[in-house]
Amino acid sequence: MKYLFLIICFSLFVNDVSAQKDLTITYESGPIAYDSTKPRSGVKKLVLVIRDTISYEYGLHNNEKLNPKKPLGSRFHWHSRYKNYSDRKVIFQSEPFQKPKYCVSDTLKEIQWELMGGEKFILGYSCQKASAIIDSNEVEVFYTTQLQTNAGPFYYWGLPGAILEFWKVGSAYIDRAIEVSLSAEEIVKPDNGKKISRSEFDKILKEIYSNRAIIRTN
Repeated sequence: MKYLFLIICFSLFVNDVSAQKDLTITYESGPIAYDSTKPRSGVKKLVLVIRDTISYEYGLHNNEKLNPKKPLGSRFHWHSRYKNYSDRKVIFQSEPFQKPKYCVSDTLKEIQWELMGGEKFILGYSCQKASAIIDSNEVEVFYTTQLQTNAGPFYYWGLPGAILEFWKVGSAYIDRAIEVSLSAEEIVKPDNGKKISRSEFDKILKEIYSNRAIIRTN
């Protein structure tokens, strides 16, 4: 009877781990370091917070500290992006310094991943390689099925596990997870700023950069 009780407890523990829905992954982005003994220069950090079928990501600007009393999505953060994987909706906010403030709606496109196998350990997690063509760029990633989520950073998603490393083929930069936490802050759907579509926002940016080019030539 004692052994049966232990088996049941162990089974419940395994099921609880496999059903893990809350994750926080911190990535470090910077030049590819061919000498692993030397620290990378010019690195930036990206934090991806996952709660079940939604996620929120943001860049850490000058190691800023976020207000833990305010849920993610309630105010503007650097390079932020809210994603709902159930309905493939994306909302990204303009940068904190920009005026007026925009809350931009976009769509998650389905990605045709090629699973390439292999094995690589990142932060103790066994990872496999996958690749895809995204917006005319060849992207390669390492993902782990030990963290069961189809969420991912930027517009990368749809794999049978969490993405812990990614890069564009031919680029000198790579993003790699430096920390994984099995917990997540509260996330709310962004509802601040002027609501516009991605196409409208792209048009606004095009006009801004066009005007800047005119100013520089005068």
